[in-house]
Amino acid sequence: MQPTEREILTEARSLIAALWQCSDDSRWAALLGWIEELLGPLAATGHLDSAFWLETVRAQNITQQEAQERFERHLQHLAEQGQTDAMFQYSQLLYEAGRVEEAAGFCAAAAADDHPYANWCIGLDHISGSGVPRDEAKAKAYIERAAELFFEGAIRFLADAYALGQHGYPLDQAASASWHRKLTDKRLVTF
Repeated sequence: MQPTEREILTEARSLIAALWQCSDDSRWAALLGWIEELLGPLAATGHLDSAFWLETVRAQNITQQEAQERFERHLQHLAEQGQTDAMFQYSQLLYEAGRVEEAAGFCAAAAADDHPYANWCIGLDHISGSGVPRDEAKAKAYIERAAELFFEGAIRFLADAYALGQHGYPLDQAASASWHRKLTDKRLVTF
């Protein structure tokens, strides 16, 4: 079974993180080779994230801090162009920086493009009122959409909400059990 683009990018990002910590030249070269093997085919098709990371890890005399700053600018550019994964990733950087209103805007835009994790996150924002008005109906709609897209966190949330009768969901053990069964689906999305 061929890995998905998301799986390839996740693996490559892990290798890139390891690359920045590597002090041995031979291990560094091996890691770079694996990164190029993973990202090269994607970059050759014009995949901007892959091309960016290949260029960055190949650059000489660049620090991890400089690479991170380059990546954030790159991600912001892609997010502003409406690239779904970039909008979600950029929203996460903005949340971490405490820019929650701006983060929620990018997250909601990614959710509108059916990004499973974005639907989950913006749903939680509407529960808590973080960066958006507190709105239980919107929260439920986003979380239910995330669950329909097989996002594990949303499915667990719904199973628990029905089991406990919380967050506007009635106490319903049958619905809870139905959502719990979905956690074994092969299409389950985890991050």
